[in-house]
Amino acid sequence: MRFQKSERSKSQPSLNRWGIIFLYAMAGASLAIPGALLINSSLDGLLEETEAQLPVLATFLRYLVLGSVVFLALKQAKFRSRHFENVFFWPPVTTAIPMGLWILSLGIAAADSQKWEAAGGWHMENALVTLSILASGFTPILWLISKWQTKPSSKSSPDKSSEPRVSSFEDLEELPIEDLLSWLDNESPITQEDEDLFGAKDRGNRIFKALQQKRPNPESQELYKTAVIQGPFGCGKSTIVAFIEAAAKVSKPPQYIFAHVNCWGFSSKAAQEHILDKAISQLSEHVDCLSLHHLPSAYADAMNDSNSWLAAITSVLGSPASPAEVLQRFTPILRAIEAHLIIVIEDTDRNSSDFDQKQIEAMLHDFRQVERMSFVLTAGNSSQIDFPKIAEHLQFVPRLPVKITMTLMDRVRRYCMTHWKFIDPTSRQNRPERLINEDRENVEIERFSRTPSWIGILACLLDNPRILKKTMASIVESWSHLHGEVDLDELIMLSVLRHTAPASFDFLGVHRNEFGDFAPKNSSSEYMKTQREGRLAYLKERWLKVVSKTDHDAHLLGKILGELVWDSTHITGCEVHGPAQRCQSIKDNRGDVYWERISSGAVLASDIRDQEVLASIAKTKDTGDVQHMAEMMSARSDFSELLLRFQKYDRPLDSSIILQATSAALRRMRPLKYGLWNRVTRRFQLIEELIKATHASQETLSAWLFKELVDCLPCHIRDADTLFFDLGRGALDHDSLGEVRSKFVIEVKKSLSSLTSAQFVKCFPHKFPWILSYLVILDRKSYPESFKTQWSHWQWIAPHLLEGMTNCPEVITPQVICALGESGPNGDMPTWFRFDELSLKSLFGERVNEALTLLSQPLSGSQEVEGWFPIFGPLAAKEAKRLLTEGWSTTTSAE
Repeated sequence: MRFQKSERSKSQPSLNRWGIIFLYAMAGASLAIPGALLINSSLDGLLEETEAQLPVLATFLRYLVLGSVVFLALKQAKFRSRHFENVFFWPPVTTAIPMGLWILSLGIAAADSQKWEAAGGWHMENALVTLSILASGFTPILWLISKWQTKPSSKSSPDKSSEPRVSSFEDLEELPIEDLLSWLDNESPITQEDEDLFGAKDRGNRIFKALQQKRPNPESQELYKTAVIQGPFGCGKSTIVAFIEAAAKVSKPPQYIFAHVNCWGFSSKAAQEHILDKAISQLSEHVDCLSLHHLPSAYADAMNDSNSWLAAITSVLGSPASPAEVLQRFTPILRAIEAHLIIVIEDTDRNSSDFDQKQIEAMLHDFRQVERMSFVLTAGNSSQIDFPKIAEHLQFVPRLPVKITMTLMDRVRRYCMTHWKFIDPTSRQNRPERLINEDRENVEIERFSRTPSWIGILACLLDNPRILKKTMASIVESWSHLHGEVDLDELIMLSVLRHTAPASFDFLGVHRNEFGDFAPKNSSSEYMKTQREGRLAYLKERWLKVVSKTDHDAHLLGKILGELVWDSTHITGCEVHGPAQRCQSIKDNRGDVYWERISSGAVLASDIRDQEVLASIAKTKDTGDVQHMAEMMSARSDFSELLLRFQKYDRPLDSSIILQATSAALRRMRPLKYGLWNRVTRRFQLIEELIKATHASQETLSAWLFKELVDCLPCHIRDADTLFFDLGRGALDHDSLGEVRSKFVIEVKKSLSSLTSAQFVKCFPHKFPWILSYLVILDRKSYPESFKTQWSHWQWIAPHLLEGMTNCPEVITPQVICALGESGPNGDMPTWFRFDELSLKSLFGERVNEALTLLSQPLSGSQEVEGWFPIFGPLAAKEAKRLLTEGWSTTTSAE
């Protein structure tokens, strides 16, 4: 059945409502008479003595009991003062209480007039009469209160001068940066016209005009048009709805009541009941809806019955109405209060696959048959609902214009570059001051016009307001903690990637260090090529799965990965021409540090800050004082690592400053520390690389190295050997290095010859027995003649060696054995040892037998000496004894 035509005035539903209220009052009074008599007789018995002694207290207790009963009745009726705003047209259920009290009073007076007169009759002494009068008096009072609550405030509108004014695209350039940042931080829907940048108000006004229009129908019912707002998540659908409500507030009657419903997390059936619950709850803010309390479950039952085989049978027996007829219970209420209920339904397409959107579509179709009710459905592009079937007005929210996004990014980037003080290690050639020019065109010049720049690609990815604002705000927040500690442009790119395509961001984070493995390598074996091709195929497959999970163009995502790590083009197939060379890039050997900082938004407490190193470089350039830099170089390898990195980019130090700083650092590091297999520490290796990167002349480096070698004398000869072999051979040519060695040999003689025996012993480390060998014959590898010295040139050191082997054999004897003999087989555990007899004679001369006698003595503590010495040391002692007993061989090795 359908309701009568809309030409009928609202008096009929109002009269029906008053009739229902009277029936409620009659029923309540009829049921309450026995209860009231029982309560009254009980109170008479309980308060008999109290009335005799304390009549005032007895009266108070009697009123308290009756008032409690009335209070429970009000609570059960879901009392709200605002319901009395429409008390004449749709009286709330609570109006049945004073009516019922009067009927109850008449009933009791008629049933037992004697007791009624004894209780006070129709005078104020009678508690029931008093309650009836009070309850009746509250009705007009509550009506006045409800009118005062709904009366528009006469106060002036709040001053909006302090709010961001972003009313057009052109305002972006002139808008104060503080207001722009406030606008970015506000993720809630826009409600002020001044904040509308993307045309949400115009769309909201068009939709509201559509909602005001009635749909033509043969019975001239008050059926209004419905609307759908379609667009991706974050495109501004909620903002459009907010402007629809704003337009409704200032429109002419009827009154518009909005009920907002979010279906995320519900099953399709539960979502139906949830929608109706929200609609009834919102309507209850304006009018009594107690009669609709069971409507959600009734609608669900009607939906189930209409789809079952029992429907045909129960319809014959006068079954409950159809789902659409159940919903029409809203109409009398809406007509009585002259209201238009608009239900806003969101997130129907953000549930799991078992959520049946067609059930929601059926419900919305039923809504269309209810007078004075319409809806606004917001949905994404993946919605399965057939919009033209359920709505007359379809509003599609387009993507953001690229120029707007580019302008915002450029402003945020400029703010980050100027608001925080930091030293940028990347050159201006690789970091333009602006990303767009005054005409808002891209100024990032690409080598090929078909290839868009990274700023244009990011603008395409940031295609809706919510993601744009959230991403820009996160960039500012991250940069406030990381300014100068990561590359700003890479922070922007990775932040956009993280918010728009998180799967691509994760793919880059997991596999970025593998990308370089897929460059063509001619020297690779067939096995390695096969392994590499298999891994490449796997990553390509993973990349395709990653991009399949996003709505964005895979080509654009591949371009961004290529801009960040060029070698990713082997996986994505998106060629990038000439990516910028950024000093703090995630693609370099320090990339893990920068990735950690960008992904976490903080610098680890254990990390040295890039700005600390850059500040040290700047201070050293300005003052020439290298002490702080030297202190940091000697204490932390990561300082030297960053210093080397910046030296290769746009912050080079003069070679003379580098040489001064490394000299001071080396002095602090002496004696140098050595690891397994006589390897130097990472700090020394970085100093070595820094020296090689200075591009100083051979003459300058020769002078510097000679000075450093001399500074090691006499106590740090091993450090001098390390400088010569590790640093000199990598930085100097043979002629220059030979000249340095020749001069150094002379300085060694000057330094050691004047030492006492005890001082001489301290020049040689106990556990490293090759110092003497390195001094005289280097490391036995082939060198130019200028490098070599003859043992006969070192006869001045023989007395010191003999005295040392006598007084401290555990230190000096291993030095002599390693310098004047050899063990074998080469590379394996030694099984033999022999002395170079001619070298022994050249060094010790007439005292050679004395030397052999000392060499033949067993050594204490030889197990602590490095290398194979603990094994060939005893073999050398036996060989010395053999030479003493058997004499010298007829042939000796030539020098």
